[in-house]
Amino acid sequence: MDREPIPIVIDCDNTMGRPGAEIDDGLAIIYLLGRPEVNLLGITTTFGNGPTAEVTRLTRELVERLGLPIPVYEGATSPTASGPRAGEPVSPAVRFLAESSNRFPGRLVVVALGALTNLADAEAYAPGFLAGLGSVWCMGGYLRPLRFLFRPVHELNLSSDPIAAREVLAAACPVVLMSAQVCLAARFGVRHLLASARAARRGRIPAWLHVYVAQWFWTFSRWAGIVGFYLWDLLPVVGLVEPSRFAGRLLTLDVGPAELADGWVVRPETDVRGREEPLAGLLASAAARGRGVIVLPTRIRTAHRFSADVLRGWEAAFQDRNRS
Repeated sequence: MDREPIPIVIDCDNTMGRPGAEIDDGLAIIYLLGRPEVNLLGITTTFGNGPTAEVTRLTRELVERLGLPIPVYEGATSPTASGPRAGEPVSPAVRFLAESSNRFPGRLVVVALGALTNLADAEAYAPGFLAGLGSVWCMGGYLRPLRFLFRPVHELNLSSDPIAAREVLAAACPVVLMSAQVCLAARFGVRHLLASARAARRGRIPAWLHVYVAQWFWTFSRWAGIVGFYLWDLLPVVGLVEPSRFAGRLLTLDVGPAELADGWVVRPETDVRGREEPLAGLLASAAARGRGVIVLPTRIRTAHRFSADVLRGWEAAFQDRNRS
């Protein structure tokens, strides 16, 4: 008997649809469309790449353009305080996260691609929410300083709400954190841009998708002083459906909001070069060890073909939709 699809909610700060804006959240959503392993229940929005209202509007436009019957729920517009938000109404995103967890106890997976405020707010609204999840897959955090040719790079996701980040990373459910360092192996270069153009010409992906890819390609290239861009937020979704692509290790969380405010998930003296193990086994080990232990992927085992495979994933998503 086939396994039931994994119920997931994507919590994101998508800005695909604004010319020249970051597109990796949108690309992650598209990648999941072609995956029978998952059941995408809905999308919740947060701040980060843009204000929450803009993120919500652009995400709804993307979902409509894709012809998806997937609801989009607006979430936090600013960082959480330490504890419940006194006197503030509960956002639609938080209600949906809590309701989804109740529908799928111990199974719901949240893929968190922006600030982690909605997840912390869901815990304040429904205590035990985090412990009741199947897992959380995040993108964010630094292991060491990151600099491109023209400028230093400032971490965005964890640092946007360090109090919420500390609470989520210390959750009792397994937490997988794709750091900026492992994401550097997932570069979308010139040959991938050309492959995207060919796919659009042949009708394998929509022309509008290639336009957004090309716009972001050159925007990021000019900003960073490199040729190409990185598939940051694609890594959590690829890891979720294909954990065999990654190796990593367990990391005991020993940083607080002060370090997370600068994007750091390890202290300078922490050695993250220990023996690597397959990701699937690490998830089981993290679940057994409990709070404060996160799964830290450290290497893409198929880095030489990762971006090309992701592009084929987008093609598969649209081919499946055209056949349905």
